[in-house]
Amino acid sequence: MGVIKRQGFKFSVISIVGVGLGVISTLFIYPKALEMVGLFRALYDASVIASILVLLGSPTAAVRYFPKFNVEGIGDKGFLTWLLIVAGAGYIMFLILFPFLDKLLIRYVFHDQNKLYEDFIIYIIPLTFCVAFTNLLGRYISNFRRIVVPALFENLAIKITLPLIILIFLQGWINAEGIVIGVVLSFSLGMIGMFWYLLLLGKWKLSRPEILDDKEGLKSYSRFSGFSILSTIGSQIAFRIDGLMVASMIQFAASGLYAIAWAVSDVIGKPMRALSAISGPMIAQYIEKNDMAELKSLYRKSSLNMTIIGVGIFLLIWTILPFVFDIMPHPEVMREGSYVVFFLGLAQVWDMMTGVNNEIITYSKFYRFNLFLTLFLAITNIIANLILIPQYGMVGAGMATCLSFFLFNLMKLIYINIKFDFQPLSMRLIPVITFGVAAWILCSWLPVSHSPFITIIYKGGLFLLLYGLAIWKFHISTDINQWIEMALGRVKGLRIFAPKSLKGTYKLVYLDLIMSFEKLKKEIKSGKFYPVYLLHGEESYLIDEASAFLEHNVLQEHEKVFDQQILYGADCDAKYIMEQLMLFPMMASRRLVVVREAQQLDGILELETFAHKPIPSSILVLCYKGKSLDKRTKLYDGIKKNGFILAADKLKDADVLPWILETAAELKIKLDHDAADAMVELIGNEISVLFPEMQKLAMNAKPGVSITKMEILDHVGLSREYNVFELQNALESGNVGKTMKIGAMIAEQKGYSIIGLVALLAGYYTKIYVTRSMINADDNTIAEALGMKSPYMVRNYKNAAKKYSPETLERCIGWLHVYDMKAKGWNWPHKDDRALTIELIGHLMHPDYVPEFVDGP
Repeated sequence: MGVIKRQGFKFSVISIVGVGLGVISTLFIYPKALEMVGLFRALYDASVIASILVLLGSPTAAVRYFPKFNVEGIGDKGFLTWLLIVAGAGYIMFLILFPFLDKLLIRYVFHDQNKLYEDFIIYIIPLTFCVAFTNLLGRYISNFRRIVVPALFENLAIKITLPLIILIFLQGWINAEGIVIGVVLSFSLGMIGMFWYLLLLGKWKLSRPEILDDKEGLKSYSRFSGFSILSTIGSQIAFRIDGLMVASMIQFAASGLYAIAWAVSDVIGKPMRALSAISGPMIAQYIEKNDMAELKSLYRKSSLNMTIIGVGIFLLIWTILPFVFDIMPHPEVMREGSYVVFFLGLAQVWDMMTGVNNEIITYSKFYRFNLFLTLFLAITNIIANLILIPQYGMVGAGMATCLSFFLFNLMKLIYINIKFDFQPLSMRLIPVITFGVAAWILCSWLPVSHSPFITIIYKGGLFLLLYGLAIWKFHISTDINQWIEMALGRVKGLRIFAPKSLKGTYKLVYLDLIMSFEKLKKEIKSGKFYPVYLLHGEESYLIDEASAFLEHNVLQEHEKVFDQQILYGADCDAKYIMEQLMLFPMMASRRLVVVREAQQLDGILELETFAHKPIPSSILVLCYKGKSLDKRTKLYDGIKKNGFILAADKLKDADVLPWILETAAELKIKLDHDAADAMVELIGNEISVLFPEMQKLAMNAKPGVSITKMEILDHVGLSREYNVFELQNALESGNVGKTMKIGAMIAEQKGYSIIGLVALLAGYYTKIYVTRSMINADDNTIAEALGMKSPYMVRNYKNAAKKYSPETLERCIGWLHVYDMKAKGWNWPHKDDRALTIELIGHLMHPDYVPEFVDGP
């Protein structure tokens, strides 16, 4: 969730700015021109629905098929060109069908009291063009984990320009048509901004679409887009029809009031749209790779985090809404929209509570189901509006939307549970809702000030304080706590209020792993023992360390002979282990049974009896390596309840650098970023190597003095003069003599393997190749493409990229592939690693030269 959190945080800042502008406009400007606001909403909603025809399913396809066509460092194989061609063809179809849309709007929307504005329907043509291409480019840009700047152009621009246009209208300087022209110009600028940002990212690359040569791919794309069109039509009709039906069945003034109520409730759902935009490409990749564990984790986190935010914003609005109306023009008129806000807000909260269910279905093989869901939503919403609007007016439209949203998301939740066997809701949602309602009730009981402004400030502030503190202090969500820490860290002087567990740059599960190990040691030394210890995961080093610590410290040396039993999973079964656990200790107060390689134990789940009802005089240690014990089993549940669990998971490549920095902080040593990057390059992501090296650094570090890159080279066992970094520099410089000398010295080092050298150099040349393809991008963008958490090393790759052509880099990578295969025995006489290293370096110095007796890359 790292990228999601960074982009989500920035998007939230933009949203707050947008909300601020929206609040000012909604409070003081829009109520003075309800009819004009209703006219804008009618034209805009019609343009959004028309843009579906224009785009022909391109926005969702832009995310769904991007992983298939995108090649890192090369481009998207003309995929952007194809998307623009499809959208262009769709716009031509729209122009052909526009006369039909014109008649439809005149008959059902621009009639009776609204008939005065029927000549403005023609402006839907340019407005649809701008809305469609802004949407398409925004979705395409989201593939690069960028949603903040597109949000500026897509959402924030109109929030700035529309109030200004309405103010000019109220001054009498323009008429109603002037408002419509101004709106069209505003959306035009937003669309131009999207094109500019795509150019700035270096992603505006038009070429012949390779999809045209892939018949199966084209067929799959067409099928997906076809369903996407129908699905989106149903979706937009469902989401936009209420405003149009209010305008049609009542009038534009009522539609304007409904639009204001909708804008207030829309604040609640903004974080969810941010999450959907940034998580969509990630969900598509998880499904493409069949990584259901990551998908499930994202689904659960999205539900919890969005519920916390949604409940908080909804109840905050409901706390201060009566007093907000008091400061608006025509407060009695505006109060008619109170329960519209309530029902629309409730719909938003339920949508957020069910997480990214729409994206999971859309980007999976079950995307066709979305069609039936959205058609059901559209039909339900239309029928509910037809029944409820005549009875309850605008409030009926809100009730209809709330009802249809509830059924819509409930069906998606059930469907995902059936098809994927997981669902997002958890017991943690109960305290979230409880905290929110309790804070709202308390604030409702408080007295009202004579000034509505003071009441809004103190009631709203108190609600945020009570609700926020409860969520924070009870650690309901790690992500929310990190966002709070991030926000506090940006306010000078407030970091002192951050809880100790959250201080630092990162708070990772891997740091928790080290801290869990320290907790285990501390408790054993203090005499606190658990009846069962589960040490499981892929990182065998920490499992071995924890097991060894238990073996050495649970019993005294003279007690181990009779009361400590070391078993191996492959050599025993659960029944035998239970027999050992039931024996009474002879020389000690407890008996220790350690099962090494427990993942090989037959019938391990039969130990659940001991886990749930342990014997006080026995301690069981399960060393479960290579994977994690299934958390759904009764055995795991029993150990969680009565024992101690050390989950030793491997570090992901993207998390190595932050883990090093955080572990260094915990060990009270200072590392500069170049030194940390050097450890990443030299060691990789193995905790079994990383943690001992970090401990070695801690023993040799001087208090308060930052460890440099050169010291890292010394402490990890490489020579200051002869190491892979100096070899890379020598290769880059073209100094043959120096390069050969360094290569020969590296090959003489104890424990040297050419396979390891090839892996390091392959990573080096690959990063140069990617950097060269993005040479004009900023360092942060390149660092993200390289999977680096910091941009500090990017400058080195940029300098190297200027010295190599793409062809030379491809040749070098090819030679590394050849010698990797030769080192593993492929078509090559048995030579030692030193000889192979010298030959490899010779080819890297002159990659285009291939002797006749050597197979080239």
